Amino acid sequence: MRRSGLFKKIFLSIPSRYFSTLVICLHLAIYFLFPSTYLSHRQESIGQKATEIAQSLQGKGQSRYSGSP
Repeated sequence: MRRSGLFKKIFLSIPSRYFSTLVICLHLAIYFLFPSTYLSHRQESIGQKATEIAQSLQGKGQSRYSGSP
């Protein structure tokens, strides 16, 4: 009876250690990698919006000052 209790302890403790280590590593990876990927994606979207705004302003400026009254 004593050996089965030891076996259960070992069987539960080793996988739980691996699982907890895996969970901690994944959380750390998300914590450190997410801000950089989020910022780069945000920069790209802001750049695209700025380009669209600049193009629309140039289009309006050309039609406004094209020389026709």
